[in-house]
Amino acid sequence: IDAHYTEERGVEFYADKLCLSPKYLSALSKSVCGFTVQELIFKSIIRKSISLLKNTQKNIQEIADFFNFPNASYFGTFFKKQTGMSPQQYRKKYKTLRFQPDNEAAPLTQLTLNSQCTAMRFHKVFRNGKS
Repeated sequence: IDAHYTEERGVEFYADKLCLSPKYLSALSKSVCGFTVQELIFKSIIRKSISLLKNTQKNIQEIADFFNFPNASYFGTFFKKQTGMSPQQYRKKYKTLRFQPDNEAAPLTQLTLNSQCTAMRFHKVFRNGKS
């Protein structure tokens, strides 16, 4: 996922790369790490989006282009559905919180998915044929 999530959001792409059906790959992923492949892809996109919003001056269209969304509106709708706020709202909230020492980092930056650990567990189970 880490190698292709900026270009490919469909489970079918990843299943094809592994010579598995999309349904089986998602079921296997869910049983190994608790998330479907689609959820892992979306979490990767959101994690990188948050990083771009916090650490760059890229506008929303540039971020949408980075992830191959058709336009900024589509990306904004996706981001809001996943996080509960628009990219602009997130950026504004983060900038407000950033300079207030009493506040912790914005909760959206604390995604608990450890993709590297998950990938290693997934690979181990897949390689050993356990489900």
